[in-house]
Amino acid sequence: MQSGHFIPYHKLAFLASLVTTVVMSLIFSQMGVIEAPVSVVDLDRTAASARMITAADSSRDIRVAEVIRGPADPAALTRHDRTVGVLVIPEGFEKALLRGERTTVGYMADQTNAAQNGEVFSALGEIAAEMGASVSSSSLESLGRPGTGSAGPGVSVSTRRLFVPGNDPVPITVAGFLYFFSGIYLGLTTLMLTGRMHVSGEWRRAILERGPVAMASRLIPYVLAYAGAVTFMTAMLVLFNAFPFKGNYLAYLPSLLLLPFAIGLIAMVVTWNFPTPAGGAAFMIFIVPPGFIMGGMTLATGELPGWAWVLSHAFPLTWQFAMYRDFGLRGTGLAEMAAPYGAYVLYVGALLALFLLRFYSERRKMLRAAPGVTKY
Repeated sequence: MQSGHFIPYHKLAFLASLVTTVVMSLIFSQMGVIEAPVSVVDLDRTAASARMITAADSSRDIRVAEVIRGPADPAALTRHDRTVGVLVIPEGFEKALLRGERTTVGYMADQTNAAQNGEVFSALGEIAAEMGASVSSSSLESLGRPGTGSAGPGVSVSTRRLFVPGNDPVPITVAGFLYFFSGIYLGLTTLMLTGRMHVSGEWRRAILERGPVAMASRLIPYVLAYAGAVTFMTAMLVLFNAFPFKGNYLAYLPSLLLLPFAIGLIAMVVTWNFPTPAGGAAFMIFIVPPGFIMGGMTLATGELPGWAWVLSHAFPLTWQFAMYRDFGLRGTGLAEMAAPYGAYVLYVGALLALFLLRFYSERRKMLRAAPGVTKY
């Protein structure tokens, strides 16, 4: 462990424990989704519907992100993780309340992450009960008794779970682990690239003679192997009805090529000066797992404090999981994915800029140290 030729586990063990206990406890300090964004489709447009919208927005667990006064497509409203669900207040909502009839509001939950709507379901149930209780008995008497067969005054919530047939969380869990474990092995391999160049004596020639394109091109075989393996397994699972993918896979495929390239770039930048491959492999835990934990496939992104949500976008899997939820689970078309694709490309471009900065900094250092070279 202390030779410098193998993973320094005596240091890594304490570092991993520190990150797990301190950083993760800060990241998940909320232990629940606070102010989950919800869209409201208000088809009634009355004072009663306005009161319900205000009650929802005042709840600790719900934040009304937008109010639409007409029919709308819930798939479009939840696209790109904008909201976790859509509350639909039907036409005639106020009249039914005043007549002492039971009425129902609808909630369409985005189940691409089953954890993000738990608090919303509970909050809506409480709000509905309060709305029903707010109808005074005197108002009911002045308007007449409820009709025969009526369940009495009150509001109930009818829930529909979107995008996941049968509300089965297994396919989403399988998808998360497919990308995660494939990324783990990719990370372990690419983290040793620079170390292998140092050990084999290729480092100086790669910097001074071959250039940055040739060095970055070392990632291409790994990118193709990763994308090919994930695509093959996805096709097999879809073929046997064990895996949902509702969108156009060819439109999704470029993002799947960006993921391993991004992991490889981070790996090379982090391990740039490591003299052996073993030292680089120890850093895999800081590249792939954080994106898996904070990417929204296992735990809800709403559980993250604001700073942790921003931090999560430093890791490639966070971006890829967002693309998968839109393309694979929501069936979003390529035209609607222009903005997320553009942001993803900018992210990879920023990683490439860091790689180039590191490369040319190393090149200047080598040229200055070379005999007879005084200026680069």
